[in-house]
Amino acid sequence: MSRTKTTRLKSAANYLGKEWLRPLAVTAAFLLPLKSSFADWNWVPTGSMKPTILEGDLVCVNKLLPS
Repeated sequence: MSRTKTTRLKSAANYLGKEWLRPLAVTAAFLLPLKSSFADWNWVPTGSMKPTILEGDLVCVNKLLPS
């Protein structure tokens, strides 16, 4: 590979890292812990709540509500 192609690849990788990957990583680092402390979702493994909740349903849980 010629020197100019290597330089271009490094420049493209640097741009991708600074412009896309870093902001996505920072956003994920802030949002994922917040999501798990405020809300959660669970798949229902058994049919013990039939007929209102069926096997395989996705249940969203609000963790801020008092029990």
